[in-house]
Amino acid sequence: GGFVEWQKGTGDQDSYAIPIDDANWDIGILVVIVNRNKKMVSSREGMKRTLETSPFYRGWLETVDRDLEEIKIGIKNRDINQIGRVAERNSLKMHATMLGADPPLSYWEPESIIVMEIVRELRKEGLPCYFTMDAGPNVKIICKLSDSPIIRDRLLKIFKSHQIIIGKPGPDITIL
Repeated sequence: GGFVEWQKGTGDQDSYAIPIDDANWDIGILVVIVNRNKKMVSSREGMKRTLETSPFYRGWLETVDRDLEEIKIGIKNRDINQIGRVAERNSLKMHATMLGADPPLSYWEPESIIVMEIVRELRKEGLPCYFTMDAGPNVKIICKLSDSPIIRDRLLKIFKSHQIIIGKPGPDITIL
């Protein structure tokens, strides 16, 4: 359970996860499902297009290692604000890179942007929460687990309850 760092390798023998922190502290994530449909452009195809055609790809790639180190420091210090700021910033850089592809690629939907704005509003109100997105329309919100009911209640003004999942760190892996 907890946080792990994926070791990028070339095959099964050198590509694996190593533990960073057990995450036995007040951290959680909300997943806001804005679209359950299959993506028009797969993640693999989107990344290929971005890598081959986006003039911003190299710049984003140059920041990934620094972002990872900042996240690891945030995890070590159990600093939700540092973790969230870096995750949100990295996610936005990735999506900007995809917008620079030819043809441009965006996985965002209007509801994705609504969630981002709600998170920004909550943060202005003093709640430490941050959004992140992978190559898809669904938004993940990094927050204190103890704050997740407040965030969920705000989201329920617009989204249905089955669209919002509250997640928390799980136990270590067990072999059955």
